[in-house]
Amino acid sequence: MAGKWHLMSVQEVLEVFRSDPGRGLEEREAVERLARFGTNELVRDAPVSAGSVLMGQFRDFKLLALLIAAAAIGLLGDSGGAGAIIIIALINALVGFFQEYRTERAIERSKGIITLEAVVIRGGQEKRIPAKILVPGDLVVLERGGPVPADIRLIWTSSLVVEESALNGRTTVVEKSTVVSADDPAGNTGRENMVLLGSTVVGGSGRGIVVATGMLTEAGLVAGVGGEAGGNGAGLQDSLAAAGSRLFNAGLLICLLVVILGVYQGEALNQMLLAGISLAVVAVPGGLPAIASFSLALGMQRINRRHAVIRDPSVVEKLACVTLVCPNKTGILTENRMSVVRALVGGKEVEIKGDGYDPKGSFDYQGDNNDPGLSLFLKTAALCNNALLIRGDITVGGFFRDIGKVKTLRQWDIRGDPTEGALLVMAARGGVWRERLEKKESRVREIPFDSRRKRMTVIYQTSRGGMVAYTKGAPEELVELSTHLYREGSPALITAADRDELLDRIAGLAARSFRVMALAYRELPPEVNDYATENVEKHMIFLGLAAISDNLEPAAVDTMHGLRRAGIKVIMITGEHQLAARSLAMEAGLLGPQDRIINGNQMAGMTDGEIAREIENIRIFARIEPQQKQRLIRILKQSGHVVAVTGKGTGDITALKEADVSVAMENNGAAALKNVSAILLTGNNFSGFIDALREARGICDNVRTILRYLLSFSVSLLLLMPAALAAGFPLPLSPLQVLWAGLLAGGLPVLALGKEPPDRNVMFRVPGNFQKKVFSAGMFRSVMAGGVVAATASLATFLLLLRGGPQGQDLAGTAALNTIILLQMFYAFSFRYEYYNEREFLPANNPALATSLIAVIILQLSVTYLPFLQVVFHTVPLGPAHWGIILAVCALPIISGPILKWLRSRVGQRIMYIKI
Repeated sequence: MAGKWHLMSVQEVLEVFRSDPGRGLEEREAVERLARFGTNELVRDAPVSAGSVLMGQFRDFKLLALLIAAAAIGLLGDSGGAGAIIIIALINALVGFFQEYRTERAIERSKGIITLEAVVIRGGQEKRIPAKILVPGDLVVLERGGPVPADIRLIWTSSLVVEESALNGRTTVVEKSTVVSADDPAGNTGRENMVLLGSTVVGGSGRGIVVATGMLTEAGLVAGVGGEAGGNGAGLQDSLAAAGSRLFNAGLLICLLVVILGVYQGEALNQMLLAGISLAVVAVPGGLPAIASFSLALGMQRINRRHAVIRDPSVVEKLACVTLVCPNKTGILTENRMSVVRALVGGKEVEIKGDGYDPKGSFDYQGDNNDPGLSLFLKTAALCNNALLIRGDITVGGFFRDIGKVKTLRQWDIRGDPTEGALLVMAARGGVWRERLEKKESRVREIPFDSRRKRMTVIYQTSRGGMVAYTKGAPEELVELSTHLYREGSPALITAADRDELLDRIAGLAARSFRVMALAYRELPPEVNDYATENVEKHMIFLGLAAISDNLEPAAVDTMHGLRRAGIKVIMITGEHQLAARSLAMEAGLLGPQDRIINGNQMAGMTDGEIAREIENIRIFARIEPQQKQRLIRILKQSGHVVAVTGKGTGDITALKEADVSVAMENNGAAALKNVSAILLTGNNFSGFIDALREARGICDNVRTILRYLLSFSVSLLLLMPAALAAGFPLPLSPLQVLWAGLLAGGLPVLALGKEPPDRNVMFRVPGNFQKKVFSAGMFRSVMAGGVVAATASLATFLLLLRGGPQGQDLAGTAALNTIILLQMFYAFSFRYEYYNEREFLPANNPALATSLIAVIILQLSVTYLPFLQVVFHTVPLGPAHWGIILAVCALPIISGPILKWLRSRVGQRIMYIKI
């Protein structure tokens, strides 16, 4: 019977897990079970150990080639050279280990930043705990907007609706109950009394017993068999791997050419083989994807320290390329601290005053405060509501109206949907408390809100046995559903003039940026015993309108300006009234005089092609349903945009999955969004997205700089060595000098370039495809120009100082080695900026880079002047005249480089940067 929980009764499940349906597990028992069953986590891959990463370095082709070369030199009698190669090989292995291990650790740490929570009842106390410490037998409370934290057998439900796309790959919304299954479905869905890890509660509520956690859940069993499902892949790494493979093959051919040319000129075969191996190890690109991964992972850590959390380094690349952002209105552009400030009841206005969520407040009503219409209005607001009013850790209801006298409690807040919280506070300020009402009336059924109906209904049984439906929702919908209007103390038939007046009032409130909710009720006749939606939500009695204020987020104006300045188009997508959206968009500076607003009905009548053609002039989509939002994101992507989408409620999940970059707020929105969002903003507003965008663009600049720097170095060596041989001269650099140059140029400077802060102009650029920039003609020209200049300068220095005999060749080789290292150090500074920047050579701009270059210079001077290293590397000391030649040869690129960039920037910046 194990595992067939859906075939067992609630009582049988409780007995198996020794759990109480009211108290849950005791805390001591939960701790013992956690030690026995382990944490509730999906461990698809064991964390990478330092030892395994280190051993992996010794399976690298280049390291093995170095060890073979060291053995060969040792057999030829050059023990010093062999030892030097082994030391270089070990240093290369340590650098590779450092890069790869830091990458893995950065990814692991980022996964642990976001902690999913679950609501459980332990020892009779309801509490929030990290979902990873759930144990079998725990009694879990399921709430709308929350993720299902484990595999759970339901023991109580109230209109519980669950979205199961994570289980079957299709967007499937299923209503759940506690009914025992009559049969045994083959798949993991279709079990009406079960909810599984990975699902999302989109409506209603429920309670259930945890029957499986971690790798024993259905999701865990799939992960254990099939591994982690692949996503879209890390596009840059894939492209770099393909490009690296082509460059690797081309480089090997050049190395082979060096061997052939050397042998042809009479050089010993063994020496030329060593030269070819050393050149292949240093100059042939093979680890480009690993270098990019390292840079992106370090950048991801930087972003995670700036009020944003990213768990996948590939998201950094996508974020840097974003061309269009689709924010919600509520909670993104607004503060999401809602308050009902006005109401319209029975044709009379009510002004409601109060501070925040404090239930103490006042009503300024044009009519009688004892008006039964007002009482019904407030009663509906309190009962058709699942929010909780809290102070500190205490849930506050009608029993605790004097709790404000307790000084130890913190400020008032709400748990649940902010809109419902505002309505609950409004009712409390009018003296109506849900807990007091529920002493006389009991909830029978809830028909949850959904985006199609745009309303929520609850059915209560009165003390006399009658049934009453209380409804709240979109005002236009409730005006249409209502047949009566409550006024002057009783319901009256609603007329066409009444409807027109209500719609005018709704439009007037919306135009002042208010979010408008309508409230209605209906006494169900005795013959209605089937509480299906179509039987309940009709012949309603319209009670009134609540105007909810949600102020513009103070940082919203600067955020919208920052996005436009960065060349990013902004389109607001909201489910609210288009007049409310227009008013707030104008306040935020989002809407221009020529910009259009499209509502859901208009969008439904447009083809994808029509929307794509009109999209450049549209700034707001209002009254949009979730499926329309998903469709719109798909159209935008097909139009060539890289789209970032913010989400707040469970209805946004499908749109977030469709987006290139999905964004959610940690403290503002459905908890389930944490599972599907690529970026989680941990601050209190959307401005954190600007910070993350700036860092992402800077990080991708760094990746491009590192690639350009390393590839230009590879080109310089691959040109220098065969060019000298082809001209009839000896090799400018010995095999050991080539390895040394590779160690210096490819070590510390590369790590330091990854820490380069974003350019101050990075947020003035037109966004573009990062991969296209990496593999652009401009990138190719820059790499080739840098490589040709360095190779030419080194060869010129070599030839100018070349004299007869070994001593003269050692002098020329030493000068060539110092020349190529000096130019690489110049490139490390210069390549950071594609266009001229007066801060280009300021050490304070990147202290790590300045420190690394000082270290490289010290190491290179040590090889040049320390006698014991001169013997190993075949170098000789250089005098002032020699340095004069080196500096004279290097002067041309060092001086002309910034000048050429300055001239090019006069044209390039007109295209690349945006003027505001």
